[in-house]
Amino acid sequence: MTRIVKLENVDKRVTAALAAAGIHTVADLWMEIGADYPTGVKNLEKTATADQLAEILVAGARDPVPSPGKWNWFTFQLRHCWKELLAVVMTLILVALLAINIAGRLDTMVVMNGNGLPAFHVIDGSELRRAKMFRVHGSFASAEEAKGRYVITPVNEGDVLLEKQLGSKELKGQLTGRPTLTLSLPTGAIRSELTVGNHVTLVFQQKAGTKPATPVSLTEVSIRDVIVLAVNREPNASSLTVAVQNQTDLAKVIELSAVGDAIIVE
Repeated sequence: MTRIVKLENVDKRVTAALAAAGIHTVADLWMEIGADYPTGVKNLEKTATADQLAEILVAGARDPVPSPGKWNWFTFQLRHCWKELLAVVMTLILVALLAINIAGRLDTMVVMNGNGLPAFHVIDGSELRRAKMFRVHGSFASAEEAKGRYVITPVNEGDVLLEKQLGSKELKGQLTGRPTLTLSLPTGAIRSELTVGNHVTLVFQQKAGTKPATPVSLTEVSIRDVIVLAVNREPNASSLTVAVQNQTDLAKVIELSAVGDAIIVE
């Protein structure tokens, strides 16, 4: 292809103006003018006069006019329409990514309990509803995965249930049907070895000046097979959250804790 800057007797200002318009070769000029010569020349009148364009075409007469389908036609279009082509490519990529995300939405369990889930609530599955969502890290795909586990922090209605909001996996299935409660304990009553998941026995030591609501000796009562759910060791406010076996044990613990201090027997 003959480059216009290489032609003799062509005004350099015209060459520069054509180059600024993306016209570098005689083939480029023919492509810009198109099949309708008078109209094409008129469209370039701000770049060069009709006579100047004619001189260039005559000087480069040995450069054949490119026909559609040839490589030079493609490169010409690419140079002149690269912005439009880039926009089309980017649009196609975005549409493809959106389609992939829509097709790849996953089953995700959402809390649908009226008041959300309180801390230490044991999930039975009825509190959850399946929804289609984009990937949420740490979420559950089915209620069965979370069933039998307990919540360590309150979860609001409509929130996605997350792994980090639940207690130890090792207790999954062990808490079904067990009521939970939190006991305040005297300072130093919680051993350093006690940890979540331990099975312990609770006994009670009579508080000074108190007596049970029913005639029962505290030393004769022990609450067995109590599962530790959370341990709070504070200098002035230690507490223990536990799951007892049944409602009968729960009632006993509530009664006894009113008149006695809990002692943990491992």
